[in-house]
Amino acid sequence: VFEFNFAANSWSEKMAMPAARGAGVAVAYGEKIYVIGGVSSSGTVINTAQVFDPLANNWQTLASMPTPREHLAAAVIDSLIYVIGGRNFSAIGNTARLEAYSPATNRWYTLASMPTARGGLAAAALHGKLYVFGGEIPGVFEEVEEYHPRSNTWRSLPPMPAPRHGVGAVTVGDTIFIIGGALQEGLGVSSITSGFTISAPSEVAETERELPRTYTLLQNYPNPFNASTLIRFGVPQPSHVTLKIFNAIGQEKATLVDGQVAAGWHAVSWHAAEAPSGVYFCRFQSGEVTQTMKLILLR
Repeated sequence: VFEFNFAANSWSEKMAMPAARGAGVAVAYGEKIYVIGGVSSSGTVINTAQVFDPLANNWQTLASMPTPREHLAAAVIDSLIYVIGGRNFSAIGNTARLEAYSPATNRWYTLASMPTARGGLAAAALHGKLYVFGGEIPGVFEEVEEYHPRSNTWRSLPPMPAPRHGVGAVTVGDTIFIIGGALQEGLGVSSITSGFTISAPSEVAETERELPRTYTLLQNYPNPFNASTLIRFGVPQPSHVTLKIFNAIGQEKATLVDGQVAAGWHAVSWHAAEAPSGVYFCRFQSGEVTQTMKLILLR
């Protein structure tokens, strides 16, 4: 691991990863660097996740990703790290799976799969949504697809001008730049740089990208669920929040949040491994605001 100091225009070596890997993905969240998936030194496709703290110069091993994969992509939206696509050395091993990691709870969640299974793709976040570009095998993909976290849905967008895989994607302002990549399967290079823009964000997207305009409790996903479900809520300013689960006769079964939270969108999970099947209610409360939604647990 090497760190580049822009002020000094110099490199310095940091603590090495716990284990060597290639073809993984890395994202920054909360002043830390998360490294996920890839191929081990023995050639095994892995699902390990680790976090590097640059200030402490140390590594910590996290909960493993549900799906082992390499040549995957990732992006951060709100309080979750979204990991998408990748493969297991072959076209047969291409995956369309979308999984989200919560640094707050050290838990993974499986979400709606993208329309096109592929490895060697790129991903970036813009206006509170996830965008994926290109990929390979079989052939080289030109597809562009958009994921909406609030509705857990995908849609296809106009394709890239040139199919590419092994590309880089970065968001600057209101544009995602797609840089380089190969035009044919396997090894290859190109000097293509293209910019992807989307129409001005809707009110919903603008709310996600900035701060919630009101206190909001979103419907859990999945619902119905088995054992675990993800619950998201938003607060427009720093607030004391309680988030509790009740059964159908009003008995409190779990307290998920009880304390001060920062302004913005938050995600927590309810792990109902010991709860019986049935209807439950999630109650969000902050000051005089109270919101309730129904959850269905099926075994």
